[in-house]
Amino acid sequence: MLVFFIHGVATRDNRYANELTDKIREEFFKRKQAAPVFYPSLWGGVLKNTPNLWNWVQQDLNNFQKNSKIDIGDIFQYSEYREFFVNHFFNDLFTYLNLDYGWKIRKLIALQLLECLEKYPSENELHIVAHSLGGVILLDILFSDKFESNDPAFYIRSIIKGLAGSKDSPQVTLGSITTMGTPILLFNLMLGISPENLKLFASKYTDKPLRWVNIIRSSDPLAYPIRASFNIDLPSQLFLRDRYIGSRALWKKSAPYISTLGGLAIAHGLERSHTSYWRKSRVSRLITANILGDCAAIDSANPFKLDWF
Repeated sequence: MLVFFIHGVATRDNRYANELTDKIREEFFKRKQAAPVFYPSLWGGVLKNTPNLWNWVQQDLNNFQKNSKIDIGDIFQYSEYREFFVNHFFNDLFTYLNLDYGWKIRKLIALQLLECLEKYPSENELHIVAHSLGGVILLDILFSDKFESNDPAFYIRSIIKGLAGSKDSPQVTLGSITTMGTPILLFNLMLGISPENLKLFASKYTDKPLRWVNIIRSSDPLAYPIRASFNIDLPSQLFLRDRYIGSRALWKKSAPYISTLGGLAIAHGLERSHTSYWRKSRVSRLITANILGDCAAIDSANPFKLDWF
């Protein structure tokens, strides 16, 4: 079994999955199962030369300030809050939608997957874990019908059994998909990926349903359920589950203090929530169950069990 990670926004270091892989190994050890091989892909370097959007915003604000006696805070409020989200989320989110950068990102992921399969040729079962924008990229790669014929997405499809390509080429079975903290629901309004593409692929799994677990943390503003949007009915050849990571009475406990927190402090809290999947034991348990096909454990998962915050 090979677990291939696709990260999300604002990630430039391939150690991003270290803590989660350690926790998954622990879960496999508890189950007396041999741990899979892990490979964290890294596409963030493609964006190292992209423009810093906030620099342009700041330049415009500075120019306005030079020619006006009006306080900048009166005409452009929450500046620190805006800067935080542009730099930590929106810059990468929307750069992927640029045709050139999107192509380069998909190419890099394809090359890294090839490297991974060449390094571990005996592994013929692929499991993909994608976070944040990585989940959107994954959906795009596997099921979009809007790419040109030379797009790197087709290489990835060609090596996954039942998806596309020649049966003569080396292929692996896509054992499971786990997405976490992903805005697939929002982005698919623009990507326009038909649920029928997903269902058609899933229908080719004749022996067992394709498993997809979508993990949502309660306080993560970028994470949304997706089952209804894909119109999945039971029974189905697609085992798609939205699983929630709750924080029991979090806002009730925090309410007396919220008024004392600045917008930037709240923004940092939201970022921690969005990136916390890599550190959560409940996430590692869900991923482990998904890899091993333990559907009962997935369906019985308690949103409030252990590591609440």
